[in-house]
Amino acid sequence: MDIRKTSKNTANSERSVRVGVDLTARAAGRLRGVIATEHDMRDRLTDLVAHHGSQRAVADILGVSKSYLCDVLMGRRPVSAQMAERMGWTRVTVFVGRG
Repeated sequence: MDIRKTSKNTANSERSVRVGVDLTARAAGRLRGVIATEHDMRDRLTDLVAHHGSQRAVADILGVSKSYLCDVLMGRRPVSAQMAERMGWTRVTVFVGRG
C-alpha cells in the first residue's frame, strides 16, 4: 500500500490560515491536502498505525524507531523532515504574523 494515499480529510473549514494574507475558509479548504499541521500529520500516522496494525510496522516502513514514532504520536516530538518525506510531504517552517 502506498502510504501517501492513506491521509484523511479533516474538517477545518471554520479556521482561517494566515500565510502572508488571511485565507477564507473556502480558500483554506482548497489547500487541504497541500498544507498540513503537526496535528494533521499525527492523524495521518495514527491512520497508518490502524491500517498496518502496529506502531512497529509503521516505524519499520518509515525507517524510524518505535520509540520515536510513539513520541511523535503522543506529541512529545515533532515529525522530522525525513519522516515527512517518507510520507510524501516536505517539512517547511512558516512564520505567521500576529497582526
